[in-house]
Amino acid sequence: MKIGAISRYNSSDNSPSFKRKLREDEKPQCRKAIQDGLRTLDKNMCVILPTNCSPSEYSKDVGIGVPYSKSSEKMLFPFLYDWGFTKWQQEPSGLRKRTDASPYASNSSAYNTLIIDLDKLTTLEYGCILSDETYSSTVNNNPRRGQNKSDYTYAVNTNRTALEEAYQTYKYKSENLDELDSEERAAIESLSSDFQQFKQIHGREQEKNALYSILTDKYNNDYWPNWGLESYGCDTSDWDVETDKNLFDKSNSYHEQKQKEARLSHLRSKHKDEIDAFLFSQMLAKKALDNGNKKLKEKGIKPIADIPVAFSDAEVWGNKHLFLKDLRMGCKEPWSNEPQKWGFFVLDPNQLFSSDNRTNQLGEAGKFLYDKYERVFEENKGGVRIDHIVGLIDPYVYSENGNRQGRLYSEVYRGKNGHNCDRILKKIILPAANAAGLDSSAIIAEDLGYMPGNSVETLKNLGIGGLTVTQWKNGDEIWNAPKNNAVMVANHDTASAKELYPDKFERRKKFIDLFASGAKNVQIFWTDLFGIKERYNQPGTTGDQNWSLRMTPDFNDEYHKKLEDYDAVNLPDVIWEANRLRNPNFSHEHRELSESLKHWANVLKERE
Repeated sequence: MKIGAISRYNSSDNSPSFKRKLREDEKPQCRKAIQDGLRTLDKNMCVILPTNCSPSEYSKDVGIGVPYSKSSEKMLFPFLYDWGFTKWQQEPSGLRKRTDASPYASNSSAYNTLIIDLDKLTTLEYGCILSDETYSSTVNNNPRRGQNKSDYTYAVNTNRTALEEAYQTYKYKSENLDELDSEERAAIESLSSDFQQFKQIHGREQEKNALYSILTDKYNNDYWPNWGLESYGCDTSDWDVETDKNLFDKSNSYHEQKQKEARLSHLRSKHKDEIDAFLFSQMLAKKALDNGNKKLKEKGIKPIADIPVAFSDAEVWGNKHLFLKDLRMGCKEPWSNEPQKWGFFVLDPNQLFSSDNRTNQLGEAGKFLYDKYERVFEENKGGVRIDHIVGLIDPYVYSENGNRQGRLYSEVYRGKNGHNCDRILKKIILPAANAAGLDSSAIIAEDLGYMPGNSVETLKNLGIGGLTVTQWKNGDEIWNAPKNNAVMVANHDTASAKELYPDKFERRKKFIDLFASGAKNVQIFWTDLFGIKERYNQPGTTGDQNWSLRMTPDFNDEYHKKLEDYDAVNLPDVIWEANRLRNPNFSHEHRELSESLKHWANVLKERE
């Protein structure tokens, strides 16, 4: 087919009406048709669904989506399976700040405790460490119960209270095993074994996060450079601001180093129970993640991580000696006079690789970066989306006083990241992926905006795909999108497809173009799949209107209702049309598949 064919598609059909749900015996046949249609197109199909958007049954709604809950296992996982999704791209999975709902502000070195299904903690499997009363109160007092919006502040506070109770109950039961019946005792002993194993593997790393959380509460500020600036409402009797800010920073002074060691010993002793409680909640979150991924694997669905190139406040605080003191990462486009000053800390280029250029050994900062990515690849077999991948190639940096600015590796630290600025990707990121059994095709590079120097060619040479957002591309660019790219109509930072294309026929064509594109990886943001007009996130703004949209308990019914006006995406329909568009002889060469896709597309147009 000629390249221009994609722009000649005519979608002036009569308006269809969709209503009938698939019967249970029809679902496998429809799913097979979708999968076969995707295979003919050489496509993977992924839903972009932030975990906090997950649905909950009304009787289990704790105020925010819980991705690996009983509700998700019962409702969401089967829905994704039935409609042929094989990948689920999530949001950054770090521990959330209490004051900021954005997942991109989370602590990426700690697990998000909001993914823990509190309902499961009330069961014998977990030794009944959470009372039915606390869980019921959490659900019943949820001010947005059953609604299409989460209540982030409520969810964070009640989650924290519930996990504190769970730890204290676990602690009591583990110290009084003789009081328990055999089944409950076995459950607590199993938890104890898991807890000890978690501490052996992750204890050193997570202790830093525990102390950061404790000091955040102590100073009533979640950004360590601001500790001690305000004392209102704080107990200042145990403050040691400068030492706490630099607790894990290496010091050349013997006296300062001994002072830090003494302070660390004091904090460990005084807050031992709080540290253990934090580690226990991290263990529960890790169990939720691992068990959830097993359930997804049973449905043939692989998770894709979304990881910011920036480091969290806690990561920097716990490893200050690995970061540059004077430079911060931002963004600078040639067409803009002023740079965007993001304030992100940057790893010291001199500590990324061995000083011996004849070896491929990593320096301390390089090992730190490798470990970070190895974990995220291991836990996300569908791949990893790297937000602002330029930060791993040649980021723009600046000093606060304005004396230094430019591209970190091509201007400021020449040669530290290789001639093509590809050394971090080649020697750290790709080996981390390989260690998890993945290759460059598992990396999705967020490459929107300005790509400096030869960074586009660098990604291409390494086989790393970028993003093709169709609203910003013409027909030829969509048709010829690079094979390894991920292609989408919209994402969490853009307007919804329904807002962008109010006309349902134009919107239908956009999704046909999506599946007919040259890119192998089709991604659909969940609000577009469901035909929701409301925007999920408005970049540059804060408040409850952002990051709060979520699925309602009746999301499956709503999906079929939205099909009625083609607000929702009729997957058999657009996949069928994309195949016909990509191959004019599709109906003849793949007659059975063509008839099957057309049949299921029409079934969804039937009324009950």
